[in-house]
Amino acid sequence: MNMPTRLRSNERLSKLMSRIGRTPTLVLESERMTLIKGTEIRSISAPVRIPGNNRVVLKLEHLRRFNPTGSAYDRLYPHLIRDLELRGTIHAATPLIECSVGNAGAAFAWACRELGYSNYSVILPTDIYSARIRTVRDLGAKIIFSPPDVGPAGYVQLIEDLAFKRPQGDRNVPDRTIPVSKIARTPVAPYSRLADEVLSSLAAAGVPTVDTFVFGVGSGNTISGVGAAVKERNTGTKVVCAEFIERPYVKVIKEGRTPPIGGTWIDTAYIAGTIHGVTPDKLNLDVAVIDDVMVFGREDRDEALDVLNATLGLRAGRTSALAWAAVWEMTRRVTDQTILTIIFDDLAKYELFAPPAYDVFLDSGALRVSALTPPEDPSVIRPLKWGSERAGFSPGTAVRGRSGGEQAFDAIDGSLALKGHKSASPTL
Repeated sequence: MNMPTRLRSNERLSKLMSRIGRTPTLVLESERMTLIKGTEIRSISAPVRIPGNNRVVLKLEHLRRFNPTGSAYDRLYPHLIRDLELRGTIHAATPLIECSVGNAGAAFAWACRELGYSNYSVILPTDIYSARIRTVRDLGAKIIFSPPDVGPAGYVQLIEDLAFKRPQGDRNVPDRTIPVSKIARTPVAPYSRLADEVLSSLAAAGVPTVDTFVFGVGSGNTISGVGAAVKERNTGTKVVCAEFIERPYVKVIKEGRTPPIGGTWIDTAYIAGTIHGVTPDKLNLDVAVIDDVMVFGREDRDEALDVLNATLGLRAGRTSALAWAAVWEMTRRVTDQTILTIIFDDLAKYELFAPPAYDVFLDSGALRVSALTPPEDPSVIRPLKWGSERAGFSPGTAVRGRSGGEQAFDAIDGSLALKGHKSASPTL
């Protein structure tokens, strides 16, 4: 007798979730730093001094030893897919699609592959970092490139066009492609689990509970989900959003104004972690969870990234830097506080190489983030020969994933309309 859908879905999710999470926690206080990794707790001298008797807590979600694609989104997408399965919306043959600037797309593709889906696509901007393209492709996804200047609003419009509008007479496009994150209910479980991991680690190390959670706005998922979970466990916790001063979004809403909607995206320097131009109703952003907003310039982010990587050696990605800038500023304003942020993704996603798996260690009095034993397939860590930091594919190009086979739709042109099939693969 076949196992009922609900039980089968729960069993698959349970097995998958047992393989991710439980990421290490790093606590910086005064001139010491403590790494809490499972049941192991070790302290050494810190290369930075935290002022005001404050404690800075970094949840290291970017380590692929724990989260397979190197971001906190690995916790989210299995739950999103399970929600749609239990509602009878999708099954293993349903075409699925997601839009992303890299982190969500990789996590989505990984969850699809692990849960047995065969037809899944990711929309990426044409000038995305080449390592992200390689990661998404190697996870079996078909990649659709959108013009870089349309920004997040353009990606959302594109995914809606692909999911809900079938060009008349085009048999290559499925009747219904499911945009997973746009219709699935945002789950509580992955954020609750992350919050519980942090608080359990702090309790084990004798560190006071979280007073403030600081994070960037991103797509709204993480700051809303983790913020609500931490507040539920400690009602006194405040949630602070870090944004670019040049492009505030949450700050505008909190001031009772309407954020700019639509428009073109002319500056790709903001490509990591932004939702600008998208209407609030299309986001998983709960502004009510956020208590305060801090704004910083790009130079602040770049300085913060230098501290995270050159000084602390964390190999953190750019999405973490703005939050660190806010954390550092807060340590100068308050005293005797525990301030939490998340190292959301890894530096390798911004490089020419397909990212290896990283873990964190305390060796010989220093913190070290290093790659695990390289996989047997050398192509996984071989540099891509695309000639620049970003791939630079032109709009309309699509790359098929390793799962092979022609898929439902292949190309998007600069006007966001479906057009004829053409494929391209990077030279390795």
